[in-house]
Amino acid sequence: MSTTTPIVAALRPALTTSERAHLLALAELRLIDVAAARSALSSPESTEGAALLDPERTEAGIAEAALRISVRNHMAGLKEVFLLARTALIERAALERGRRVRLAGETVNLGALLLAHERVLARHTQRIGDLMGRLNLSPAAGELPTAARDRIGALLGFAKADASARDALTARDHLVELAHLHAGTASSLARVRGEIAALGTDVAVGEAPIDLAAAAADALGAGLALEASGGEPLPQAERSWTIGARVITALREVGESLPGLRIPSDVDDAADAAAQDAAESVAIDEVRQHRELLNALGLQLADASLELDEAIEALLER
Repeated sequence: MSTTTPIVAALRPALTTSERAHLLALAELRLIDVAAARSALSSPESTEGAALLDPERTEAGIAEAALRISVRNHMAGLKEVFLLARTALIERAALERGRRVRLAGETVNLGALLLAHERVLARHTQRIGDLMGRLNLSPAAGELPTAARDRIGALLGFAKADASARDALTARDHLVELAHLHAGTASSLARVRGEIAALGTDVAVGEAPIDLAAAAADALGAGLALEASGGEPLPQAERSWTIGARVITALREVGESLPGLRIPSDVDDAADAAAQDAAESVAIDEVRQHRELLNALGLQLADASLELDEAIEALLER
C-alpha cells in the first residue's frame, strides 16, 4: 500500500492560498484596510490576515475553497495516470493487431480485448472531467458582494463563483462522486488484472486490486452516509484521499507494466486485424484530446497562481 499525505497537511497550502486571495480581493475593493492587508500579505507565514477577515462571512468559504482546490488537484493527477494507462493499452493493442488468444475457453482478438479495457478507462476519464466541471465553481465569500466573490474565484482558478452560497458550503455530493469514481476505477482495475492474468501472465501491482475495490466500495458507502447526514466533510475526504492515492498507484503500475507483458498464444489464426481498426482510431483520437484538455487545465491553474502572486506583488509595491 502506498503512503499518503494526510489531507489536513495537503489542505494547508490551499488554505493559505485561499486566505491570501480573500485578503487581496477585499483590499482591492477597499472592503478591508489596505495598509493592514499589505502587511499581512507581505509574509506567507503571517497570522495577521485572520484578524482582518470576518470569520462569519469568510471562514467557511476559505475552508471549502481549499477542499475543492485539493480535490481538483487530486483529480488532475488522476487524469494523468488514466492517460498513462489508456495510452499503454492502445499502444499494446496496436502491436497485437490480429492476434488471437484463448480466454475462459473463448477465442478472442487480443488487441480488441485490450481496447475494450481502454474503453472502460475512457468512461472513468469522462467522469473525472464531469466532476471537475461541477467543482469549478468557487464557494468562497458567499456572503460578500458579487465583485469580491468573482475576484476571489478567479484568483483561485475557478471558472466563476457558485450562485448558491448555501449549496456551495454545505453540499457533500462531490465527495460521494469522488468515492464512486475511486470505487469504479478500482473495480475496473481488478477486471483488467484478472483477464490479463488469465491469459498466462500478470500485471505487477502493489496490492490485490480486488482488495482495493472492496476498500473503495466501503469508502463509497461512507460517502453516501455523509451526504445523508450532512456531516463534517474532512473524515470522508481523508478516506477518499487515501483510497485515491492507492488507485493512482495501481493505475500507474498497470500502465507501466503493459509494454513488457508476455502473453502466450495458442491460436494461429491472425485474420481478425480489421475488426479493431475503427475502435483503435477513435481511442487514439480521444487520448490526444484528453492530453490537450489536461494541458489546458494545467495552464489555467498556473495562470491563476501567477495572477494571484503578481496581484499581491502589485499591492505590496503601491
